Amino acid sequence: MKKIFLLTLCAVMFLSACNKNRSTESADDTITVGIAKLIAHPALDMMEKGVIDELAEQGFDNITIDLQNANGDVNTNAEIANHFKNNKTDVVVAITSTTVLAMAHKMKDTPIIFVGVTDPVDIGVRTTLEPEETNITGISDMPPVRDEIMLIKKILPDVKRIGNIYSPGETNSVTQMELAKGICEELGIELVVSPVHNTAEVKQAAEVLAPKVDAFFVSKDNYVVAALNSLTNTAMAHKVPVISADTTSAPDSKVLAAYGLDTYLTGRAAGKLVARVLKGENPGTIAVRNPDELSSYVNPEVAAELGITLPDGLFE
Repeated sequence: MKKIFLLTLCAVMFLSACNKNRSTESADDTITVGIAKLIAHPALDMMEKGVIDELAEQGFDNITIDLQNANGDVNTNAEIANHFKNNKTDVVVAITSTTVLAMAHKMKDTPIIFVGVTDPVDIGVRTTLEPEETNITGISDMPPVRDEIMLIKKILPDVKRIGNIYSPGETNSVTQMELAKGICEELGIELVVSPVHNTAEVKQAAEVLAPKVDAFFVSKDNYVVAALNSLTNTAMAHKVPVISADTTSAPDSKVLAAYGLDTYLTGRAAGKLVARVLKGENPGTIAVRNPDELSSYVNPEVAAELGITLPDGLFE
């Protein structure tokens, strides 16, 4: 079992009288919220921070946050689920599809709030996005894939081949890859894909693809984003631009441009659902929604290194 990190949030406000009656509160007036993520990288870290900040702003007192990181290991996800179950954690926040699957397998009664999940119905943790009888709800993060591919087309009007490295073990990555492939076909572009199974394989995949493509498209793939510097350094060596769906990680690497959901605000949205459950709502009565908050990023210095002139109105 990985080392357990405990963080206690001190309240700036006490709960209202009605909140004091929340069904999840234990006898000693404390509750535990477990937050588990597949791997550490800026996007998932910001989702985690968003959840914690939202709970603090909601004014909950005496909450213990149990932070867990599987470090990219799906087996550790199962260990974390057992840890939460054995500790009788009041509410669990699961960040990423593989994480919520592990939590759902082990905990049938504990409220589970997911975030960083592209399609909860496709992975089988929900049968509908509408309210249903279940202990699981959350925030979907289906990215605007068409807009992201069109961003590449705006930057490189003559683009013919786009490279995409993805993790076949992550359902969200497969979904985004298939969407991107269909959109590229409509535009007369070939999407050249390369599967990876861990972060160590990303650099090798980038080295194989870089001489063959005009640009890279990075979807919200957790293993690829965690190894983003390996990809961008290889791409830059071949003068190939990288366009990403993850605006949070982009500034820490040589991504040319990024467009997608704001991961921090997505985490805040998930934190609001945790608060609703702590106040007594049944997760099954809460519909799953996709947040509207989008963000964009562009790096003019990378554009200059690549000899690319960025068009006006890039994100319009």
